[in-house]
Amino acid sequence: MSVRAPKDEDEARRARLKVALGQGRTVADVIQEITGTAPEEDLVETVKARLRAASEDGEPFDLATFLEAHATWQEAWQ
Repeated sequence: MSVRAPKDEDEARRARLKVALGQGRTVADVIQEITGTAPEEDLVETVKARLRAASEDGEPFDLATFLEAHATWQEAWQ
């Protein structure tokens, strides 16, 4: 699952409208959908920071790959 910032103001407006109508999902919800477990708040904040950085750089962010790498890293340190 790749995530990116809106292409233009019209796309950003449509996204805000969907969220306002209850059609949006939280970052935590998306992480849980991918991993099958509720994420800790630290992971949610890390993902949000990575999303902001990717948006500022104009690059897509592969959330599923990031979460797989995070799980591997976490298992190695347990």
